[in-house]
Amino acid sequence: MKNTKKEKHLHRIAFILLSIYLSIPQIGKREINDSYFDSQISIDNTEQSTLLLHAVDENLNLTEEEKEFLYQFKDLLEENPYLDCITTYQAMNELDIIYTTRGKEYPEKIVGIYIPSENVIKIFSKDNNLDTLIHEIIHCIFMNQKEGNLPEFFIEGMTELLANEYFEENPFLEENSYPFEITMVKILCDIVGPDIVLKSYSTGNKELLEEAISNKLGSNSSSRLLDNIDQLFKKYESGIPISEEEIKAITTSIDPYYHEKVEVDSIEYEMYLYNRSMIELLSTENPDIYYLFRLMSEGYYTKTYFSQKLQAKYPSNIKVLYKSDLSNTFEKQKKKEVF
Repeated sequence: MKNTKKEKHLHRIAFILLSIYLSIPQIGKREINDSYFDSQISIDNTEQSTLLLHAVDENLNLTEEEKEFLYQFKDLLEENPYLDCITTYQAMNELDIIYTTRGKEYPEKIVGIYIPSENVIKIFSKDNNLDTLIHEIIHCIFMNQKEGNLPEFFIEGMTELLANEYFEENPFLEENSYPFEITMVKILCDIVGPDIVLKSYSTGNKELLEEAISNKLGSNSSSRLLDNIDQLFKKYESGIPISEEEIKAITTSIDPYYHEKVEVDSIEYEMYLYNRSMIELLSTENPDIYYLFRLMSEGYYTKTYFSQKLQAKYPSNIKVLYKSDLSNTFEKQKKKEVF
């Protein structure tokens, strides 16, 4: 990142002010949350991203190459109004990235991990380092979520969905990490709205998400729904077989909402049936293989939930074929809409 002389001065002033703010005993010793921060310091989203990227500038653990890479997270930082700025600033200012061999304490399938207590990202795999690093950096940015009680499927699904929307060449094609978790998060976004999901994820507030689900599905249907979904995904991650009845216990809580609130012939209803069919694959013998088969045979939807640039680039939610040229597809769609 290249800074003008004026910008460097502004960054230095911001850093000094925040350092003074953090050093005041009566503030530093108390638990500071988003609402407290907002009541004390008023900054817009652009200033927020500038301040947080300044934390990267001042980080003594990162190489210049790693800092340049972290500057690419500007849009992600700028477009999220729910970030805990102080926690995130401290995390990004002290973050360390270590490339090492996998310890015996980690399963073989783990290629990278973010350790909040040490504020360290460990990368184990020599292949696909970039995708792993992006995923773990997003964990670092939202490190306060680890102090909450959010379900693991929700944390991983949201982290990977953000990584896809802000960094992937084809952001709608979930064929690598956490495809089922992403699918479940998309279902939740479509029910309660992306804003509630983003706020819950950013603040680590499970109750916020549960209340929103209850308001949409009714208290009877939503009772322990997140916990039941989480248990389902824990069985999947552990390789424990999942029955069709267990899947049905989840979908029957959600189905009535779509039957009553969503037009049957709408793209929203069609997309829910598609996502539900993906979740139902968890009860098959090889969910990941069947997922890829379904993806290749049925294609995928181009709905954007969080990235503003992505929304501007792909404004329509349409179904496209697997491995199709997205830009060409949307050009045809645009012409179709014009005529």
